[in-house]
Formats: sequence, structure tokens, C-alpha cells
Amino acid sequence: RRRKSRILLQSPSVLTPRQLVITHGTDTMEETAFFMDLTVNCEKPVVIVGAMRPSTAISADGPGNLLEAVVLAADPNARGRGAMIVLNDRIGSAWYTEKTNGNTLDTFKAVEQGYLGGFLSYTPFYYFPPAQPTFKTAFNVSGIDVMPQVDILYGCVVYVCRDGEM
Repeated sequence: RRRKSRILLQSPSVLTPRQLVITHGTDTMEETAFFMDLTVNCEKPVVIVGAMRPSTAISADGPGNLLEAVVLAADPNARGRGAMIVLNDRIGSAWYTEKTNGNTLDTFKAVEQGYLGGFLSYTPFYYFPPAQPTFKTAFNVSGIDVMPQVDILYGCVVYVCRDGEM
């Protein structure tokens, strides 16, 4: 899925999308956003969005977040800012944003660098023009067809991988 998104976004064809909005659960959103920021090397907006409250909750945040993500992706001023995370009326750079709490609405924060901008009545605004960190490294993964398996150790005394090795 990520490879297809990257190929579509990097294509100069008029038939390819001019932007991309990805809906995502918040448990691993910052990791996916960071990966997209490192590997989708184009000027087109890539916006990752989720919700902290379920759709059955009073005052669910998902519909508003999705609306803001689509509006942001369509905004011409969103170009050249890398992958962005949208939640809670905030626009965060995927490079700097992290999840700080498992339950609060304002959990995604760029603590040291701050946000790229926000929304006022569903209209995006930016604190500064598009910029990229001078030390940021982009990765060209266009020649990779298969990503390596990564085993996750949750916390146990002995862990056996799928291939039987310790």
C-alpha cells in the first residue's frame, strides 16, 4: 500500500493524485507518518489523520479531523511541507510530531519545534512558509519490492522467532 502511494504521488502524470489523505489508527500513526515523510519524496501534500474518540462517543473527533485533513490536502499552501499529521485542529510535521498520551484529544504534539499551523473554522493557517530541516535524510525505496520482517519483542524471558532462532 505504501509503495503504491509513493509511486502515485511521485508520478508527474495529470491522472495521478495531487495529494494523499491516509486515515490511520493512532497507536502507530506517528511511526507511519514518519516513514511516509522519509520515503515519499515529492512536493504533494501527504496528510495522515485519525481520531482519539470512537465514533460512538459523545463529541467524536473523527469526522472533524477527516474534514480538516481533506481541506489541508487540497490547500495549495500545503505543498512542500512533507508528511503532516492532523488531529485536534492542529497541523503537525510528521518529522517532529509524537503521541504523548494514550487518551487525551491533544495527544499528538511537536513539543520542541511546535506545530506547522492549525485550523480556524476548518480553514488551515500556517505559522511559517514551507521548510525542511537541513539535517533531514530522505530514503529512496523505489527499488525495494519487499520490506524485511521485523519481529517485535513485547516483554518476555525467552523469545523464539518464526524461523526457530532465539
